[in-house]
Formats: sequence, structure tokens, C-alpha cells
Amino acid sequence: MANTAKHIIRPTVVLVAIAIVISGVVSVVYNLTKLPETVGLSEAATAKATELMGTDQLTTILNDNYPEEVTGAAKTENGEYVIGVTSTGYGGEMELVVGFQSDDSVKGVAIVSAQETPGIGTKVTEGDEFTKQFAGLQGTATIGENVDAITGSTISSKAVTTGVNTAIEALSLVKEGKEQEGGGQ
Repeated sequence: MANTAKHIIRPTVVLVAIAIVISGVVSVVYNLTKLPETVGLSEAATAKATELMGTDQLTTILNDNYPEEVTGAAKTENGEYVIGVTSTGYGGEMELVVGFQSDDSVKGVAIVSAQETPGIGTKVTEGDEFTKQFAGLQGTATIGENVDAITGSTISSKAVTTGVNTAIEALSLVKEGKEQEGGGQ
């Protein structure tokens, strides 16, 4: 009985130990070599960015230090930037792109997707009545100071404003980023 335990338990323990060590090595190698999950703007965000920036010549900018709300960033041929961000509105996640002119002022904001309440929260996402007030902004956007919320859509208005502020804060990281080899989208 003792001999059987020795022949069964010992090899089992050795195999389990080897498996644990190999799993640890694979995990370390994976984390060292993995590519960023998002290396650029989504197809829908790229379409909105192209429209917003007035060009389809966008070069993806990579930086490992982007906040998790930043979904991608790109640079135009004339030194302007566009940053994709997510924010949480009343109906869930909202995706938007924020364009920046070469002087770091906001060029414009476009809503890529949102699940806001029809007729209420969608007042923020329909047309450009709300988003056009961000154009020319330098510094933090604040509802009640330099941004007017849409009545009945306060949470959605705050979500867009938060997204714009995230993009403003991320702009310096985008400028420090590395252009993706091979160009744009």
C-alpha cells in the first residue's frame, strides 16, 4: 500500500508542480508580449472622426498609458488629433469622438453610439445642437459654466461632458504616443 501511494502520489504531485510552473511562465510571457486590446478607433468611430475632422487621412496613435475610457486616437496630416472615448449615460455606454485643432482647442464632438431614452436622452445625441457648444473649448468643460445641459437630459448631457473632459485630459498622452507603423486606418 505504501509502495502504491509512492508510485501514484509522488508523480502526481510532480506533474501538478510542473503544470503550475509552466502556467506561470506562459502567463508572464503572454502579459509581456500581448498587443493592446484596442489599437485604434472602431470602424464607426473612424467614420465619425473622418466626418468631424474633414479628412480620411488618419494615423493611429498608440500609447500604453491611455485611460480605459479612451478607445483609440488618431492624428490628421495637418497635426490635428481625434480621440475616441466612452462614457456612461442614462441608458448605458455612450461612445463619442472628440476632435482637437492644432492649438489644442476642441474642434468638435460627434456621438458614435448611445442607448439613451428615446425622446429624452436622445436630445443630446440628435443633431449637433448640444455638441456644437464644445467647439473652441480649451480646458475643462463644466455644465452650468461653459456648457448648457439639455433640459430633461441632464444625465446624458453630463455623460457627453465627461467624455469630452476625458479626451481633453488624454490629449497630452496622445501627443506622447507612437504613430502606428504603416499609417492609418
